[in-house]
Parts: sequence; C-alpha cells; structure tokens
Amino acid sequence: MGTGTLALPDPGAVASRVAARKRPGASQPPVSQLELFLTEDCCLRCDYCFVGHKRPRYMASATARAAVEFLLSESGRTEQLSITLFGGEPMLCYEVVADVVAYARRRGGEAGKAIAFTMTTNGLLFDDRWGRLCRDEGVTYLLSVDGTREAHDRHRKDAAGRGSFDRVAANIPMMKQYQPWMGARMTVHPDVVTMLADGVEQLQERGINQFIISAATGATWHPEARTKWLEQMLTVAEHYTLARESGVPVRVSRFERSELSPGRYRGVFGCRAGRNSMSVDVDGGLHGCSKMIPLNQFDPPYRLGDVWSGITDHAARAELTDITSLRRPSCAVCPNADECAGGCPAVNWEAQGSIFAPSPETCALTADFISVRDRFAAILNGCP
Repeated sequence: MGTGTLALPDPGAVASRVAARKRPGASQPPVSQLELFLTEDCCLRCDYCFVGHKRPRYMASATARAAVEFLLSESGRTEQLSITLFGGEPMLCYEVVADVVAYARRRGGEAGKAIAFTMTTNGLLFDDRWGRLCRDEGVTYLLSVDGTREAHDRHRKDAAGRGSFDRVAANIPMMKQYQPWMGARMTVHPDVVTMLADGVEQLQERGINQFIISAATGATWHPEARTKWLEQMLTVAEHYTLARESGVPVRVSRFERSELSPGRYRGVFGCRAGRNSMSVDVDGGLHGCSKMIPLNQFDPPYRLGDVWSGITDHAARAELTDITSLRRPSCAVCPNADECAGGCPAVNWEAQGSIFAPSPETCALTADFISVRDRFAAILNGCP
C-alpha cells in the first residue's frame, strides 16, 4: 500500500454540495413536461371551458423561449422532454409556435435532449400552413370534438352562438392528410350523455382513431345521468371490442391495458401537476397545470414562480407534490383509494376549497369507472 498523503476534498466544494441538498426544492423531481398556455383567446365559447373569460392576451416569443430555457434547466438528467401547446386556441398563434418549436429543437439539440411537441386544438383554424408546420416539425395534434353534431353544438358554440360541428368535421380529412392517426378529446356533459356511444361511432366513421373520453367536471351528475354514463361507456366498450377483433385501427384510452390494471394507484396520490409537469401562462408565470391558471389569477394559492426566476414558492410546490395520505383523510378510508389518485387538484380546489379533498361527484364517477372497467375486463376475458 502506498504511503502518500490522503487527498481531502475541497471544503468549499463540500459546502456547496451540502447547501445544494438543503436548498428549497432540492429534493423535488426534475421537470420534464411543460404546457405553454399560448393565449387566453379562442374562436369558440364552449360553456364548460375552465378558462372562463376569453381575453385577447397572447404569449410573446421571448416568453416562450424563456419557458424552453426553464425546462432545459429544470429537467436534470432527463433526456426526453415534452411541451404541450395549449390555450385558449393555440392555432391563433402561428408565429409564436413556429418560433418556439424551431428554438426548442436547436436548444434541445445543444443540450443533448429531445423535445416532443403536442397540441390540443378545436380544429377550426387548421389549414395547409398549419399542416405543413406540424408535419415538418413533428408537432402532433389532438382534436377537441364532442361526438355527434347535436352533442357537440349543444356546448361548443362560437362567439355568435352558432354551433361549430360542421366546420370542425369539414377539416378532419385535411388534418388526417398531415397526421394519419387522429385522436379526439371528448368531453361528455350530463345533458348529452345518451349520445356518447353514437358519437364515438360517428367520429370513427369520419376517420378518428383514438378517443380520450372525460366526464365534464363542474357539472351536476344526478343518479339518472350517472346510470346513463355507465350504460353508454359499456356500449363504447363493446363497440371497441368488436372493432379490435375486426382489425379496425381504433383505441379508447380508458380501455387500454395500462388503465385496466386493478390497484394501479396503490399508495399514489396526486397527479403530475407541479411534480414533473408545469404550465406557463401568457405572462410567463408557473403553475401546476393549465387548470390552475384561472384559479391563480385572482387568489394565487399555487403560483409557483415564473420562467425567468424559476420556482420560487417551494411551499406551494411541496403541497402539490405531497403524495402521502395524511393530508387526504377521506381518501385514506375510501375503498376505491387504490383505483384513484385523489382527484384533479384544480377541480378539488374549486369544489371543496382544498386540493386534498375530492368532490363527492368526482368520487362517484370514479366508482362508476371502476364498474365499467371490471365489466370490460370480463368482456375481454370472454365472460358473458
């Protein structure tokens, strides 16, 4: 064994590492996903939209670029990142989108990270210019459309009070030209729930391949409407099974294998909001998710900071990322706790005044989905 003097670490470097471990937020997970809330404006006035008042406010390119820099700096060693282009209607923001996508591609490449882009759109403004941009830059888009013409037009009207279904449907063939696999986000309101299964079939006939189906939050789901929700979702499940057996290229996200595993939320509370995902408002403010932006405009309980200063409210982020059951007494004794993550924090806040207390209607709809899931699993396994 050599007799050389043992090299001691530099005291300054040790102190720096200790300080880094103790600094606020140091133990939080890296941020790998961002939602850019590009505008509060929209060409529709959907009555269930969480944005509320539509104001002609838009994110500047400098803010969008700063958001990219924030994501790169907060992503740690994560190499696969994603940015969702959201609003409002993001297709009102062509120049900003074109700029931020090109900027993110360049900066991500320099940092050794890949950044994927997705967009949620109402489809009304889609044209060849948007199609070429999305195709050439690899931006995938998801269409918000609520099923049948009657169901869609009941709640998704324009500023003049006119239904928008026919104009959206007319753009689906062009959207599929540039992106052959098309997904639809369907929001189901209690007063149109009986049209759900027909809506899925009709949209599939128009070329929609994938369906993300959600019950409208903030609506009143009376027992009769919940019964219809169960019936309609079972009909969708049966249709999905027949389509799969026939080789039809269709997916229903609620019936994917990952969604059908019992106990998939065992020991898990909360969602990705504020944990590995954040939303950026038009002024560069940081929020747990896009649904929290309207809440934080008036009484900002969970505004986390901004894209220039970074995360500054570490206490608020700690609450959003609290995955223990200690703060959720109702969840701790719920028989469905292993099938649910405790509800959407923003919806919980609006309904109960706390991100830790899901509303009774949320709990009821969760129980309904468990019934649908179990029945669908039986159908998959060949049971009558």
